[in-house]
Amino acid sequence: MRKLLIACILVLTILPVRGQTPVADSLSIYLKAGGAALSDNRIPEAYEKFQQALRLDPNNANALKNIGMIHSMKGEFWKALDYFKKAQQQDTADADIYNNLGAAYQATGDTTRSLRAYRKAMSLAPENVAFARNLATTLVYNKRFSEASSVLNLALKKDSADPEIQYLMGNVHMAGNHLYDAESFFARAVNLNPAEPRYVYNLAVVKDKLNKKEDAEAAYKRTIELNPRHFDAYQHLGVLYILSKRYPEAVEQFERAVKIRPDDMNARVALGGAYVYNNMPEKAEEVYQFLLKKDSSSAQRLINLITPDKE
Repeated sequence: MRKLLIACILVLTILPVRGQTPVADSLSIYLKAGGAALSDNRIPEAYEKFQQALRLDPNNANALKNIGMIHSMKGEFWKALDYFKKAQQQDTADADIYNNLGAAYQATGDTTRSLRAYRKAMSLAPENVAFARNLATTLVYNKRFSEASSVLNLALKKDSADPEIQYLMGNVHMAGNHLYDAESFFARAVNLNPAEPRYVYNLAVVKDKLNKKEDAEAAYKRTIELNPRHFDAYQHLGVLYILSKRYPEAVEQFERAVKIRPDDMNARVALGGAYVYNNMPEKAEEVYQFLLKKDSSSAQRLINLITPDKE
């Protein structure tokens, strides 16, 4: 009887418990739970679920990629790179891994590897406009406008309603001094997304260059409505007012610019000049004395700005 009892116990211990989840099912559950948490921006929970997945399968490309994405979201790009590289070793056909590698390399200042990774992502998923957009953004940022133009032309054939593609193409044309083409692309970007201050600001700049001052003024003002701390919009609007001899308005714009960036010497010089033109010598003197203490070369620039050229 005792032997029979022991035998029964042994059998029970090695039989699977009804409802027990195999490892593969547990892995799938963790991955799905991590994905859902990530979608809902529950970052710590997502991180833990993906880590649990890795404990079951240390080489799982999905978990590695998503943990890398979480590190990227937190600005921890070197850690993100480690995970993306491991993910890429496990899955060389996942275009998304290469796209994320491109972003992480770009964030760490490695443009060469960034471009290589973005190009690989595009080769694996040529119809993905987002990948083309990322590659073009990096090319434009690094002033490789001819290459960017080729990528953007292909992207436009796939999705002409993408405002960022239109904006990037506008930058390419502005860099080549094709101002009317640039104006057209920036206008399309604004029409597609009127609430994006970058689009409106660049449209203002190109209209300014084309001497369409009223349109430029309206676009600068709209930029400021969308982003009240847009330093460059205040600066450009102030210059526009100086050239139009609207000195009180110029003073207002440069004062706002200085409040945003108190240590920007260009803004201080422009403000000092506006004070002089607006017949505010005491204020101009304050700016000059400030510049003398901070940067004597900027103080000299202010003098040069307000001193009439000799014939």
